[in-house]
Amino acid sequence: MSKPIPILLYHSVADHPADNSWPWVMSPDLFAEHLHLLQLRGYTGVTITQLVSAIRNPALELPERAIAITFDDGYVDFIENALPLLREFGFPATLYVITRYVGRTSRWLEDEGQGDHPMMTWGQIREAAEQGIEIGAHSQSHPELDILSSRMAYQEIVGSKTELEQQLGRPVHSFAYPHGYHSRETRSLVIDAGFISACAVKNGLSSLNDDPYALARIMLERGTDTVRLAGLMDGNGLEPVAKQERLRTKAWRAARLVRSGIRLELKAKHA
Repeated sequence: MSKPIPILLYHSVADHPADNSWPWVMSPDLFAEHLHLLQLRGYTGVTITQLVSAIRNPALELPERAIAITFDDGYVDFIENALPLLREFGFPATLYVITRYVGRTSRWLEDEGQGDHPMMTWGQIREAAEQGIEIGAHSQSHPELDILSSRMAYQEIVGSKTELEQQLGRPVHSFAYPHGYHSRETRSLVIDAGFISACAVKNGLSSLNDDPYALARIMLERGTDTVRLAGLMDGNGLEPVAKQERLRTKAWRAARLVRSGIRLELKAKHA
């Protein structure tokens, strides 16, 4: 059995008021504590592409205690707060960017009251890439891809890859499903778009036996202290990652389809 490899999922590293209701903002001090814990435990950081290269080619060896750090969305605080700490502690990361909101704000979160988070500019994304951060695609507008039509989903997937490659002048190999939502069809669309890997969420540990197009990640919230993080990396409190989609995932997708239809009807009535 292949040994577990944690893939950590962060979003935002910033100081915010204590009453902020968004759970994905972690303070720089706590993020630094996370990285210090990884050092103490002897972890060596790898990018997602390095991990997937080892999954695809058993002859490629990973470090004895490999770990991958990922960030979703592309908030400006990544380059302001997260990147300096990653460099200080000597860890690489893979950053998944939503291309439509580059240089703007998190407009896709308006319904949650969190639509004003500043996003990285193209210049800042290029700067991160030049400093060794792997840049991946996270769609154009962060929709729930698995309930879109195939045509719309493919445009979101391939469009984000094309925009990033044009702006960076280099290939973009990895994709992250918005919200972690994916299906067999969206997985196929990611393959058709030319990606060699894709990250889901699953809140489970990855391994060299993981599906390169549905990599398991552990989502970390602002209150995840180092004791909790240590337990998660050991697999405590995590469910086994099933190889096939669970029935409850299909049921949740059906519920989201209904909710999406209701939302569209309401918008049409108020248009």
